[in-house]
Amino acid sequence: MNRINDDIHLVPETHQYVLKRNKNQKFKSVTTIVGEYFKKFDKISVSERLTDGHSEYMHLTPAELRADWDASTQLGTDIHDEIDQYLKNDKPPTLRRALLGINWLRQYLETPMNKVMSEVILYSVELGIAGTVDILVEVPGTDAYEIIDWKTGKLDFESHQGETAPHHITSDLMDCHFEKYTLQLSMYRYLLEKYYGFKIQNQVIAHLGEYDCQGYSTPYHKHYIEAIINDQKSVP
Repeated sequence: MNRINDDIHLVPETHQYVLKRNKNQKFKSVTTIVGEYFKKFDKISVSERLTDGHSEYMHLTPAELRADWDASTQLGTDIHDEIDQYLKNDKPPTLRRALLGINWLRQYLETPMNKVMSEVILYSVELGIAGTVDILVEVPGTDAYEIIDWKTGKLDFESHQGETAPHHITSDLMDCHFEKYTLQLSMYRYLLEKYYGFKIQNQVIAHLGEYDCQGYSTPYHKHYIEAIINDQKSVP
């Protein structure tokens, strides 16, 4: 069995996971893998379409809209970092939405904050897969754990015009954020249970909006994960 954060780290500049005992080991991230089973987001074409015909964006050029998206992505990273620094080093957050997340977590959990594991890196050498769980915490009075994933961007629960994911494995799932994030959490859960010996009781999306944080419990899509892993093995 693997041990939590024992010998792997993430290089932020390259977004590559590196195994200390074998730096030549290649990993594919959970986010990248799950993204392959949903429609790829084409920033160029979407920004051009929205600024050309959508009243909310017509005052922007496509480049300006893409810059806004990039800024939102960076803000999400900063919020994650501030929550992590608070949980690991008791460093007070400066961003309002990071504070929202911390306050929500404090109210949501039934366990002391110093028992919370933050930014937990998981991996499987056998599968060549690695990823980072935002929050891993033991459920009091049980031998089980809960995983929580912060999300700061848009969270839709249905796809545009009922579109389903384009890949045959996920073709009965809505092509939307909620289903994609549910699969990400399910992949983390699979790794934790199979390669770390953890028992996971619940998996939650914690959506950080502008003024509040909402938690959404998600189902465990184990059969999709097993199908995706088998499909990944067939890729040369």
